[in-house]
Amino acid sequence: MALRPVLSRLNSVLIALVCMLALASQAEAKKIVVVEAALESLEHDAANATATRLGNLVSNGLKVELIRNADALELLGRTIAAAPQQERTRRLEEISRDIQRGDDLMYSDPEAAIPVLDAARRELQELMESFVSGDAVHAKLFEAQMLLARSHLDNGDSKAAGEVMEQVIRRFGERDDITTDNYPPALVELYDKTTKRLARKKSGELRVMSATDEELEILINHVPVTTSGKKTARTPYTIERLLPGEYRVQVRRAGGDASMLHAISVDARHTTKVTIDLDFDLTLKMDAQSFELLFSDRQSYDRNIADYASRVGAAIGADEVLVVGYLGSKKTPRLVSQRVDVRSRRAVAATEMQVSRDGASDEQILQATQVLCGLAISKPIEPSDPIRLPEEPRHSGASPWYKDWLGWTLVGVGVASVGVAGYFTADTFDKIDCATNPYCGDWAHRMDQAQSAKDGRAIYGVLYGVGGAAIVGGILVFILRDRGPADTADATPSLIPTIAPFSAPEGTGLSLQGRF
Repeated sequence: MALRPVLSRLNSVLIALVCMLALASQAEAKKIVVVEAALESLEHDAANATATRLGNLVSNGLKVELIRNADALELLGRTIAAAPQQERTRRLEEISRDIQRGDDLMYSDPEAAIPVLDAARRELQELMESFVSGDAVHAKLFEAQMLLARSHLDNGDSKAAGEVMEQVIRRFGERDDITTDNYPPALVELYDKTTKRLARKKSGELRVMSATDEELEILINHVPVTTSGKKTARTPYTIERLLPGEYRVQVRRAGGDASMLHAISVDARHTTKVTIDLDFDLTLKMDAQSFELLFSDRQSYDRNIADYASRVGAAIGADEVLVVGYLGSKKTPRLVSQRVDVRSRRAVAATEMQVSRDGASDEQILQATQVLCGLAISKPIEPSDPIRLPEEPRHSGASPWYKDWLGWTLVGVGVASVGVAGYFTADTFDKIDCATNPYCGDWAHRMDQAQSAKDGRAIYGVLYGVGGAAIVGGILVFILRDRGPADTADATPSLIPTIAPFSAPEGTGLSLQGRF
């Protein structure tokens, strides 16, 4: 047996294996997002800067990925969002002028009216799909699409007119005002024909519920839903005979507060259910640049912050949420911050301290960072503070040590390596016995056995080394994952040691680095 080819192949296999394990351990990096919290009576000017600094420091200390504010806002806007009123009004005025221009062109140049009206329709649809609420946008989009359908009919393109009319019915439902009193007979005929064709496809159901016992009015694509008795539908209520597709669902109090618009996909095969928490929607404030949780008072903050922060984190795809805010009063503001685990919906670390009117000092921000990273225990400023650290300042909701796949993978690799080394050990001793036995073949055969024994000794030496290192590494992973930050003054927030392969002239092994 030749030693060099065998060791070369063995080195390649082991290096690939340990590199894969090292990359897999790094791929488990968690994601954290920063959410500002404030009281309606106290919005501190330094809140944004403090949140940004704490976010950078805590993410670096925990070795987790920090989701940028712009990315978080984009992800959040895919399910619930609202655009600024001022920007919405400006864009609506511009689109209204385009619709009027398209309407004028229908009498002078019908063909030229099509691109103008189609551009206005796309602009309005973009506003609608960005979850901007308001009857004005809804009405302008309906007007633009009806004018576009009429323009296609006037140009003899009944197919294009039918496609636009189908979009009208899907988005706005069946309406009683589309009659010859308001629209040309050809357009009304197209509407009736399209309505009858789509009626056969209405197989979807949507059940809208409120997170509380409060009965709230239901709106679909800005249109109030009515019961068979023509009364306003209220939660909980199941809307039947819907066309499969995307809808914007909203709830509101009678003549009062309304929720944000929620993107819901209705399927023809089963009843789609959605539960809307109006109080949460009213607390989450968003504009084009930022978002925050704005509470009416401190009691509301204490009662809901973990739940609301977890909902925001889940919508963004974060594992944890770092909540940062200035509460208290204008004279005595207090910096309140906590890390919330999204899955368990509870705080894993929290701190609160009184700061100056200008905001937290550098020393206070560093102190808060240490607590949030689990390197220190927060001591309440006063006994009445409502925020407390969990009883165990470890990873909340973490799985038991015996479910750690990385530890078991290392132990498994180690046991397999030791097993293979045992085979080579037994084989090597057999060859040594043959080489020293004058009756075991001729002289050339015994010399070949002696050389094979020497090669086998080198191989099982490498395998024993790698196997032992892997087993020890696995055991250390089990130990370190349950090691709390308070167990040692030098503890770091990284609970998984760094694993890296190394290759030496005599073989290959694992390098396990960490503090314990």
